[in-house]
Amino acid sequence: MIVGAVFGALMFSGCTPDAVPDGTPSAAPISFTGQWKTSDDTGETRIAFDENGDFVGFDGCNTWNGSFSVSDANATLSFTSATEVACSKDVWLEKVTMAHIDGDSLVLTDSAGTQLGKLYKSES
Repeated sequence: MIVGAVFGALMFSGCTPDAVPDGTPSAAPISFTGQWKTSDDTGETRIAFDENGDFVGFDGCNTWNGSFSVSDANATLSFTSATEVACSKDVWLEKVTMAHIDGDSLVLTDSAGTQLGKLYKSES
């Protein structure tokens, strides 16, 4: 009788620990954690997300700090502080409010959804 109960439970559970209620495999979670930078060797614009929900970004002139939260594969960024170095470069990091991963790139957008830039996962 116990063997029958265990067998029945296994049959109805689908025997797949990664299955969601409809029986399809669950997708791997998207991870923003780590260092992202421009694709060139200078890595002038970069941002690092940590596992505590904080980030630090650098746009070539200023350093930006803040927090982020992830929902539906999108990260919402909230800046809390920044340096104030005058810069003659075209910088855009301060305008970023959202990010999402597209293949191997991190796409950064403003509040209107306009793409401002792309960064790529850094190995270092």
